[in-house]
Amino acid sequence: SSYGKKFSEFSQSLTLQRLVGLANIHLSRLNRRYMIRKAEALENTKKIEEQALELEIIDREQADAIRPVESLSGGESFLVSLALALGLSDLASKNVRIDSLFIDEGFGTLDPNTLDMAIDALEALQNTGKTIG
Repeated sequence: SSYGKKFSEFSQSLTLQRLVGLANIHLSRLNRRYMIRKAEALENTKKIEEQALELEIIDREQADAIRPVESLSGGESFLVSLALALGLSDLASKNVRIDSLFIDEGFGTLDPNTLDMAIDALEALQNTGKTIG
């Protein structure tokens, strides 16, 4: 298009695909049950352009059922958000320094085992030189 919308959506889609890959590495360490993927375009439900930047969750314990992100519980949503934040940190640190602050009060929704996994993931990230707060 004359305003660059198609190119912008295309480049954002490629970046999102890379982010999802990095986030899934972290998510597999936090909880192997879930996997994030870009939503597949369905012509009957929405414009293809609108779906290009949406995410879905694959639930491995439910025969790889595809779940909308909105169906996640508080603890599940926290884990996926944490994995995406860690993936974004990996993506940003490759070529560009981005100072970001992610605030989430979701730690209180986690069971003790999941909380330990989340803390371990943050400590491992801190050991790579990242500032965690």
